Amino acid sequence: MGVVPSGLAAIIAGTVVWSTTELAAVSAMTAAASAAVTATIIVSSRKVRSRLTSNLQRSQLISDSHNIPQHLYDSMFQFCKESQHEFVSPNSMLRCAKHASNAMGLNRPEIAAISEEAAALWQGADFDSDGLLSPSEWESASYGLSTIFGDVLLSIFDVNDDGGLSEEEWQLFVQATANGLAEIGQRPPSGLLSSLEHAFSHHQVDGNGLLAQGTEIIRLVLEGFQLFYNVLS
Repeated sequence: MGVVPSGLAAIIAGTVVWSTTELAAVSAMTAAASAAVTATIIVSSRKVRSRLTSNLQRSQLISDSHNIPQHLYDSMFQFCKESQHEFVSPNSMLRCAKHASNAMGLNRPEIAAISEEAAALWQGADFDSDGLLSPSEWESASYGLSTIFGDVLLSIFDVNDDGGLSEEEWQLFVQATANGLAEIGQRPPSGLLSSLEHAFSHHQVDGNGLLAQGTEIIRLVLEGFQLFYNVLS
């Protein structure tokens, strides 16, 4: 079963009044869940870095990234790039990853893990070793980063462990997103949550309309990033 993040725990708790013992149990469960999410981030990032460092796997990753609609990369690049420049630096990618992690309602240890792995991912995606990520290099980096976030979503919201996200499970993520934005003092603008809700059916590219898996989850994550950055810009 997926683990429960702080935002989703708040949904489940509702207005229930907890005893001291129950609060201690929930706190311990939340800590265990956070450790599980952090472990997922590390394992997933290692897989992505392996793909970036192997010539054969890198070619496949670049090919996979080209199968994603270009507009899902463009707004993300505009948010993550250095101000007044057309490249992503280590600092701007770190800022970008932290903002996305905060908006998703991740906990501090999880955000720290994402930040550390984002730095390593940036280095692996700098194919020409010029210390900057060009728009084309950014496609591979953001595809890899989206893979990590996709694995995190599955670890949290794939409640029935079937390897994908149903529309109902995606709705749990949408609600947790609203909570996550509230925790960082951001009120979801009109249309944000409904756009996230509609993204599920919009990115069902295999035609089954039931379960988001593989490329569909990558597309959903990139769509989510795009909407988050519109809020944060």
